[in-house]
Amino acid sequence: MRVLEARVRLLGESADVVVGHVIWPGGQDDGSPVVQMDPSLACDAESSALLCQLWYFVKATAPKSFERLPRMQIRYWSFADVSASVSAREPRCR
Repeated sequence: MRVLEARVRLLGESADVVVGHVIWPGGQDDGSPVVQMDPSLACDAESSALLCQLWYFVKATAPKSFERLPRMQIRYWSFADVSASVSAREPRCR
């Protein structure tokens, strides 16, 4: 599974806010990713606008969004590969 964490720096804030995660369940960057809102976000108009922007960035960089999103020059947004930390938290079945 490949996962990018989407973060935004809101005006007046000193730290980035995690907006959500862009997930490629199959581990390949050639399919349609799933966007999950971070549970810490409130369900309000501002959060909805941020999610719409995130979806726009995902669609604008397709195909190969996993590679292209972190390289985008977006003033307030950043994308970090958190695949390893997410995979480590997944339950393992034997």
